Amino acid sequence: MPKQTLTPIWNPQACIPKQDIIEGRYLQAELALDLYTIAEGTAKPPYHNAESFFQATHPTATLKQILLDALQHLAGAKTINPVLLFDAGFGGGKTHTMAAIYYAVKNPENPEIKKILGNTPTSKNVRVVVIDGSAYGGKGVKRGEQQYRTIWADFLHQLGETQLAKESDSPEGLPDRQTITQLLKKQPTLILIDELPKYLDLVKDQPELLNKVKHFIHTLSLSVCEAEKCILIISVAGDVYIDAADAVRRELTEAMKILNRKMQSIEPVKTEDVPHILKKRLFDFINQKTAETTAKAYIQMFEEIKAPNHYRTKDYENRIIETYPFHPELIDALYQRLSTLPEFQRTRGALRLLAHVINKMWKEKEPDAFLIHPHHVDLSSPEIVQELTTRLKEEKYINAIASDVYSHGGRKAKAQLKDEDYKSHFKAPLFRRACNTIYLYSLTGAKEEAKGIDVENLIAVLATPTKEEQIQYYKDHVLPTISDTFWYIEQIGNRYIFKKEPTENRIIDQESQNVPMSKIVATIKATLQELYVTKGKGHFFIEIFPEDPSGIDDNTDLKVAILNPILGYTIAAEGEAPEKIAQFILNRDSRGNLRTYRNNVFLLVAREGSWESLRDTAARLEVAKALSEDPERYGIPHEKKKSLQQKVAQYETNVSETVRAAFTYIVYATRGGKIEAKYFRPSGYGTAQPGQEILWQILSNVLNRVTDEPLDPEYVRTEAWPAQTPETTTQALFENIHKKPGVILPENQALFEQTLIEGVKRGIWVLVQQGKVYAPENPPTRVIISGDSRLLLPEEAGRQGLTDSRGHLCPKCQSWPCKCFKKPPDVVGPIVEPIGPQPPKPEWEIFEPCPLKILLEDLERWAKREGVETATEATIKVSGTTDVATQFRNLLRLLRAGRKLSTMVEVKAKTFQTDITLDVTFKANDEGLEKPAAKILDDIARWAIRDFEGTINVKGDYIEVNDLRQLLKNTLKIEDSTIRVGVNIKPKREK
Repeated sequence: MPKQTLTPIWNPQACIPKQDIIEGRYLQAELALDLYTIAEGTAKPPYHNAESFFQATHPTATLKQILLDALQHLAGAKTINPVLLFDAGFGGGKTHTMAAIYYAVKNPENPEIKKILGNTPTSKNVRVVVIDGSAYGGKGVKRGEQQYRTIWADFLHQLGETQLAKESDSPEGLPDRQTITQLLKKQPTLILIDELPKYLDLVKDQPELLNKVKHFIHTLSLSVCEAEKCILIISVAGDVYIDAADAVRRELTEAMKILNRKMQSIEPVKTEDVPHILKKRLFDFINQKTAETTAKAYIQMFEEIKAPNHYRTKDYENRIIETYPFHPELIDALYQRLSTLPEFQRTRGALRLLAHVINKMWKEKEPDAFLIHPHHVDLSSPEIVQELTTRLKEEKYINAIASDVYSHGGRKAKAQLKDEDYKSHFKAPLFRRACNTIYLYSLTGAKEEAKGIDVENLIAVLATPTKEEQIQYYKDHVLPTISDTFWYIEQIGNRYIFKKEPTENRIIDQESQNVPMSKIVATIKATLQELYVTKGKGHFFIEIFPEDPSGIDDNTDLKVAILNPILGYTIAAEGEAPEKIAQFILNRDSRGNLRTYRNNVFLLVAREGSWESLRDTAARLEVAKALSEDPERYGIPHEKKKSLQQKVAQYETNVSETVRAAFTYIVYATRGGKIEAKYFRPSGYGTAQPGQEILWQILSNVLNRVTDEPLDPEYVRTEAWPAQTPETTTQALFENIHKKPGVILPENQALFEQTLIEGVKRGIWVLVQQGKVYAPENPPTRVIISGDSRLLLPEEAGRQGLTDSRGHLCPKCQSWPCKCFKKPPDVVGPIVEPIGPQPPKPEWEIFEPCPLKILLEDLERWAKREGVETATEATIKVSGTTDVATQFRNLLRLLRAGRKLSTMVEVKAKTFQTDITLDVTFKANDEGLEKPAAKILDDIARWAIRDFEGTINVKGDYIEVNDLRQLLKNTLKIEDSTIRVGVNIKPKREK
């Protein structure tokens, strides 16, 4: 059945609580219920008469059997062990069961009692003696006008022996066994002694009286066994007045031994009876069909969220139906955990607590309240807090609850503040719900390791059908936040535990207020460095926190500057960027000098209001580091060092996530010249993805500002070719695409070179480079970006006589004028062959910096064409980012290994480490390369290099060109498009 059809429990079609619960008056009778008021006729409704009592009572199997056995024994129809001990903790149903026996014996013909007894034979002349230890004070108990100090005098009075009672009301007046037995034989008698340990505790400072009371119990139990048609029922609570309870057990056990009988100890309420008792006493109506529908929906949800296996069984579905409207885990928490606390009155305490819970739920009517979960035991209710602290003698938790869960005055608790931020979205206080559940599971008298709840069960217990998004939010945000920032909830392994004393989170909170701002900024910069510089592919040059526009180079590099939010560089919404942010793109310095290259500058800016969370997470990380290094200094045990180190790792992740969440605006120059801001959601790109990859996806896929493919030459001619100019240079055109706002930019120069080559192939322009003309008939394999490399429109190339009028060369000889001794169609006159000696070959062959793959192809082609095998001198220039320094170092080592060459090296490098910018420039010859320069190179190779440029010059009699080519191929990464390699070779030519 669809989950949306589920009915909340507060809907009258699902459940109807008792009216006094809804009105907040419930349990006045429960609080006042004792055997004394029942016997005196002063009990409050519904316990004031037999009929209403049994209407409000769930007839458990144990209760039915006790009633049947007791009444048959008193009628002489059945013989049972006449001495019964009701032995259970506070709230275990002892008094309630005694009251049921009392009313059944007094009113056997009542219709409600008849429903249970049926045709069971009963006696109408049974005497009932009720002794309630809680009714006695320092002077005893009053019966009519007579005050009795001892329980045997009270006993005799209720048997009708008033004179004997008066005479016996002293330690010396204790009646003997024969007297008691004779009195009991006169008439069937039910003796109910409730709360006896309380009386023993009252007289514990009167040793003589105390011993006589024990003797009386011993004697009474013997007499009851001797007399026929008599029953003695005594109750003790095993978890309070322990010594007194043990004394009662001993006396009864000894008495039974004398009679060669075994004392019968009974626990009136079994675990399986609990939900039925609670439902009977708290609700007037519960819809069974709704229970079944709800159970199915929960099992389906447990399957979908992959809850622990026991939640996904048919048995658990039946348990939900049985306990409805209570969540089975709430019942278990109350009766398996809270019941281990000495002060918790099991059934009575659970009823009182749940009455407050139900009253609150029916007032609030939460839409996802399909069961009463453990989290509905809501610590925002003062009454519930009192039940779970003061009543349990756990007052130390009060401050913890006010700090982390809910506070009714002064500073709001942490869960309160968090829920205010998110409740409008989730329509539920998720942080408080998690805290409520953790608290309830931490209340137990068991060992420390049994306290709290593990994550898997916690998520399952918090989950409600129709609210799947809440489940993920609990996992990803609520529980990590509680673990990291709440003061009294600690995560130990996989368990969350509510503590009475504050955890190290309070120290972190307090100490984080004292972390210097410089340290906070350094931490944020280091995180930005990790996210946007160190990790992943280097699409951009990154400048972190430039103080003014001069901190961003005005050149043709593709770059992203991350602005410092502490200086007020934040953005509130998409649209035109604030002037003080726009100046970083418009100007090249703080004096207002205009920036030349505006199109390739992008700014990463934090959203307005994010600085507080950035500062907080960074400060907490710094404090956590200090705690993990020296926990004892802060009063934390040394054995917590490992958990503190784990917390440091978690805080590092938090800082990283906070930085991602804060810097969510990209600022750029638009085609119209405006400086615009665009918002993006970093969560949509995966938290593990390097920051540069996220920026690249946004700039390429969303804003269409960059590309990792060659540009269309037609697009470049339309967008970047100088207006009304038939000729330009490769350098000028390359600069133009970086100057003109809105033009799509290639990731690197190599892609632009491929665009130029494609433009030559398609006849869009003609290239003149190093004295050679390139047209569609002989496109270049490489292009030099230089002011000396000319680009001409086809008509202009024809006008200058470099090509025909259409920008073409002879397809055969690839020259113009044609050298094929044929007259081109548009040339008038004879073709003249060049006469005289040819110009000499150049002394140096220059290969301009380009991607390694292109260089290797050009070098191989040149060597074959020119027939060059060796050289006497070569200069290799390598530039790039990331690990290019390591590649350069390896190339240098292999080049010098086993070769008789003289070497000169020049290196320029720039790196960024947290808050230090370091520039390195050095030159070294062979001698310098042996030690100092070699160490510097090793150090450079370990840094995060933003800019690196290295030059190696080698001289020798015999430098093999192919060997040099193989070295370049083997040591430099051919797939890395950020590396640029240039080579100048002085070939050894045959004369």
